Amino acid sequence: MKKLLPIVALLLALLLAGTAVAQTNATAAITADRDDATVGDPIHLTITVTHPAGTQAIFPQLDQQWGDFLVRQQSPVTTTSNADGSLTSTQTVDVRLFAPGAFLTPPLTITLADASGQTSAIQAAPGNVTVQSVLVEGDTTLRDIKPQAALPFPASWPWMAAGLAAVAAVVVWFIYRRAKIMLDNRLPHEVALAVLADVERQQLAANGRFKTHYSLITDALRAYVEQTQGIPATDRTTAELKTELTQTALTEGQRQRFLGVLQAADLVKFARITPTLAEAQTAVSEARQFIEETKPAPAADETPKKKNGRPTPQSPVSNLQSPTPEAHL
Repeated sequence: MKKLLPIVALLLALLLAGTAVAQTNATAAITADRDDATVGDPIHLTITVTHPAGTQAIFPQLDQQWGDFLVRQQSPVTTTSNADGSLTSTQTVDVRLFAPGAFLTPPLTITLADASGQTSAIQAAPGNVTVQSVLVEGDTTLRDIKPQAALPFPASWPWMAAGLAAVAAVVVWFIYRRAKIMLDNRLPHEVALAVLADVERQQLAANGRFKTHYSLITDALRAYVEQTQGIPATDRTTAELKTELTQTALTEGQRQRFLGVLQAADLVKFARITPTLAEAQTAVSEARQFIEETKPAPAADETPKKKNGRPTPQSPVSNLQSPTPEAHL
């Protein structure tokens, strides 16, 4: 045990010597970016630490009220290498002072750590900040409050023109939509079949857009069933429609075909199951067959007659068909 004491003492001496060297070779100072600040002006203090290579300068997090200084923000620490091999770490602190006079920054301790985990502390030389008063010495004259600043009012005509343009756009859109609805005299099954043909033309499934593919199919089927069967098919879930369909004139096979397409679409849209291209094409075929089987049949005694060499439009065969062009005229 007695033999170990000299060794321990030597190690402690070397450790203290290394710490002293680190402290001796490191310097820290605080400087202000301006000497003409007035009360409340932003002041940027730069904390600069020069320390040996292989060490890291650890800056403390300052309280919001740091002595007489109000701390607004601390920037990240940046470290650069010097020509002599040492390092310089800097940090900028945004502060405010709300009283005139000369001020010194409070004591600030920076910690240095080397690669082995040994630490030492150095004190930064305080920075001197002078704040001037906005009042002139001896001036006690009372003055009126300054009038409110007049801001230029923007011209109103651009806003009026923009408003009129927006109203005109809405009117044009409404007229366009109205005219499109009035001119579209297709029957429900014709509209649904046109949608299915457009789905095939776009080749959505072939391009991997399965969700859009199935959504267009089911939207067309729901709208068709709602118009021909008199049930709210567009705002019902597949499970709810299963009950609603029992109150329609559809056969069991037709109901199963319709629900089969909707259930396959639900798996793609909500369960995110990716179907095969053949399955996606089958959905179109099943939807088309359902529409062909359930579309209203034309009346046997209503054969189109020719007028001026052209066939006249057929009259509606039921209350589910759209009015003919003559009805709109």
